[in-house]
Amino acid sequence: MSVQAPGLRIAGRAIGRGEALDALAAGELDLALGFFRGVDEGFIAEELRREDYVVVGHRQRHDFGDTIPLRAYLKLPHILVSPAGDLRGVVDDLLDSKGLKRRVIAALPLFLPALAAVQSSNAIATVPRRIANKYA
Repeated sequence: MSVQAPGLRIAGRAIGRGEALDALAAGELDLALGFFRGVDEGFIAEELRREDYVVVGHRQRHDFGDTIPLRAYLKLPHILVSPAGDLRGVVDDLLDSKGLKRRVIAALPLFLPALAAVQSSNAIATVPRRIANKYA
């Protein structure tokens, strides 16, 4: 980047999806990276990669092996990663479609603080596999 664009400066900030799209539309942002469901006309959206998600929890508190039973998943407290502070995410939409609910006890804006919260609590989190593998 320094050879191709030596004067380029990048500033990042964590904001919610809706706020990011509003900021793009208003010209306050040039680029938004994240998971966006259904982007309106006027935006250019490109899929950068596909990611699957895994459940993480403190090993000494949760020893489910490779698969956590759905009943346990629903019963345990959850940490949700949400830059906007929402207490609902795509997992909740999927569970709703099946008539199920989980218990989200906290929303944190980034994955690393969420992993730290999981490590020091009885909570679990559903995170991208790549992040879970890197910080396991």
